[in-house]
Amino acid sequence: MKISGLGAGEVAAPRNLPPFAPVYPGAKVTSTVLNAPEPDKGMMVLSVPNADGASIVGFYKKRGEAAGLKLGMETAAGAARIIAMNESGETSGDGARGLQVTVAPGDGDVSTVTVIYAGGK
Repeated sequence: MKISGLGAGEVAAPRNLPPFAPVYPGAKVTSTVLNAPEPDKGMMVLSVPNADGASIVGFYKKRGEAAGLKLGMETAAGAARIIAMNESGETSGDGARGLQVTVAPGDGDVSTVTVIYAGGK
């Protein structure tokens, strides 16, 4: 497992990002996790200024749908948002390709976004 970031400021985006899980426009990647035994899977944490949770989730939902992923779960609690998408639309996430996005409001106008994906390059 390779972890990048963790308080080091901005780091490079994972090289195996699938088209349905790009870096959100204007976001900084603050950490990444890649697992060598599963090179098509990964996770990145983003710091996103001046964007609300609904806009961020909408961005990823649109890309997931364009890639043939189906919504398995979507929830909101205040400004926090979570979506999970995969090929079957089931909540178990057993498909070969999938996406989970969690948006949490941070300090000021900055949101913290966690993007977990399977089916990367």
